[in-house]
Amino acid sequence: MPACLVSARMHWAMAELLKSGKLGEEEAAQTTDHLDANRRNFWSGYATVMPHARLSETGRLLLASAHDYMKAFSSD
Repeated sequence: MPACLVSARMHWAMAELLKSGKLGEEEAAQTTDHLDANRRNFWSGYATVMPHARLSETGRLLLASAHDYMKAFSSD
């Protein structure tokens, strides 16, 4: 589960970098690639964890928050 949370956090960081408008063309392209990779990694990890997850209340809240953020970026 920690990998899912890291992927969501990294996605957020990459999105914020892009929004800053301070990246050059090459940096923005690389950041976009990282953004997409983090999106894929989150959903892959989420699909692996959730069918068998037995989360603590804290873990459930953290993963639910990450899911709420990432659902706007679902490829479905």
